[in-house]
Amino acid sequence: MMADKGSDLMNPASWTQIPYPVLSSYDTYQGNIGGGAHVGGGHNSIVLDEYGNLALVYHARPYPDPHEGMSGAGGLFDPCRHTVVKSVNVAYDGTLVFNMTAEEELAAENKTVTATITVTGEGEPPVDIAVASVSLNKTSLTLEVKKSQTLKATVLPSNAANKKLTWKSDNEKVAKVDQSGKVTAVKAGTANITATSANGKRAVCHVTVKAAKVAVKSVKLSLKKATIGKGEALTLKAAVSPSNATSKKVAWKSSKASVAAVNSKGLVRGKKAGKAKITATADGKKASCTITVKAAPKKISLTAAKKTVKKGKSYQIKVKLPKNTASYKRTYTSSNKKVATVSASGKVKARKKGTATITVKAFNGKKARIKITVK
Repeated sequence: MMADKGSDLMNPASWTQIPYPVLSSYDTYQGNIGGGAHVGGGHNSIVLDEYGNLALVYHARPYPDPHEGMSGAGGLFDPCRHTVVKSVNVAYDGTLVFNMTAEEELAAENKTVTATITVTGEGEPPVDIAVASVSLNKTSLTLEVKKSQTLKATVLPSNAANKKLTWKSDNEKVAKVDQSGKVTAVKAGTANITATSANGKRAVCHVTVKAAKVAVKSVKLSLKKATIGKGEALTLKAAVSPSNATSKKVAWKSSKASVAAVNSKGLVRGKKAGKAKITATADGKKASCTITVKAAPKKISLTAAKKTVKKGKSYQIKVKLPKNTASYKRTYTSSNKKVATVSASGKVKARKKGTATITVKAFNGKKARIKITVK
């Protein structure tokens, strides 16, 4: 029977008999339809199976009939009469196809299906476990410019469904971070590196970037050796190069502090007669000065008590100290600078006619004088 689409299916007039069978014995007797050779296609019913697919249900008998010639064979009560169920297919134009064979219904490459089944829990449906916390192996980090270090993140619980993190720097001009947590220092300053989970849990590391270290190449002292008197103080000066070295701090040390002691500013003081080596160290580089300590002089004398010098000429004062005594520091003063001046090393310069007295004083106050007459 056939009815037009949209017609009233409850009205008998809507139905007409089709001129051909939907399924015939010619379709079934070779076993192509329904799984085995059989005859009959009567009592057709179209139903929906448990999956919502169309199925055709009909009565049939095996072919050839094993009960041929027996009582009831071929009739309604044939003991071999049974029910056949087959799928109903739909052609491209929407018409139903009832006699499609199994080979036509399913291509050979689709006959084997492989599936992976994952079972979680004890029969319970899987549950997405949310991230509860994110932590980093460091909450603060100090790097030099162009240096890198990778932060390690811990996401809890360990069986969280989505443990992916997003890494971000709030100051990429100072420090950058990639999505593996590798932090690279760009320039001096500070930045905060944040690792954030998909559900907003986060951890932060405070990064301080310092200028790249400039190593000290050399240290030089103002003196390589000096002789001082007991109780005398002498300041050594250390020159560290290059001038932009990161660590220019100088550490001072005496090889024998009982002879010559030195403080943190390079001030050396003679303690007793003997020798000591004063060493200045900066960033591993060293320089030293040998200090000889002698007794303080009880008096000082000059090679001349008076001297006549022509205007415009010079004269070098020579100091004599008692044997085994020393005074590194000596001060020279003129009583009349208009007539004669004197340098820190004792060199007298005659300025104009007249007289002037030059006084020489040792570190301990001992003095000697020379009278200069300028002509």
